[in-house]
Amino acid sequence: MVGCDRFLDKYEPITETFTHYRIDTEAPSHLPTPIERINEDDAGILWLATARGLYRLDPATGKTTRYTHDPADPTSIGGNRINFAGEDREGRFWIANSGALDEFDRKTGKVRRRAPLRSEVGQFHEDKFGVFWITTNDPSCVLATFNLKTNLVTCHSIDYKTRGVKSPVNLSAMLESREGTMWLSSTVGLLKLDREHKQIINYHSHPSDNESLESDYVIGLYQDKEGNIWACFQERGCPSFR
Repeated sequence: MVGCDRFLDKYEPITETFTHYRIDTEAPSHLPTPIERINEDDAGILWLATARGLYRLDPATGKTTRYTHDPADPTSIGGNRINFAGEDREGRFWIANSGALDEFDRKTGKVRRRAPLRSEVGQFHEDKFGVFWITTNDPSCVLATFNLKTNLVTCHSIDYKTRGVKSPVNLSAMLESREGTMWLSSTVGLLKLDREHKQIINYHSHPSDNESLESDYVIGLYQDKEGNIWACFQERGCPSFR
């Protein structure tokens, strides 16, 4: 699947052709709806994160449904800019958006509960140990853990200094390796969570070291079949890191 402006395209490798699914049927034709992320749930339904709400697309029928924020409805999603959406380890569906982190009922189209946060949520991930991680745009809570049983959020500080001056930290992606290690891409380098010592290890660029990171501005992470961690940078390539 390829996310485009106003369309989701399905590529058929055998025939080398594309099938187009229009997603902005409820919007004026002059307003673009770029698709930022695509997620498939266990039922085979595709969920599309856009800046104009969350879209549900049934590949079997091509039908789309759009979910948006309604200030008069507390059960609507918390914000229209959707950053990430997907299932946790128990099959619950979550939406990280510009207003909140919402647990979403896919049958009713309503929010079941909302994490007690007052900031935009970028991403979430429940790891193999059952820890639910959240990234936000709040400088005092860029990384948090969410206790699903008590509904409590615990913020974790990430301090980074350049020449003695504290620099802001923005997190863009989370990756759990097959060994259970949590990696974070950020504006201050590649971050690794050291569970044993309860600290964060920072890998960053050293101009004099050709084997260090190419840049401190990491925007994406991926683990290949051999276990290598790939880090992508702003305006640069994606070198391997292990």
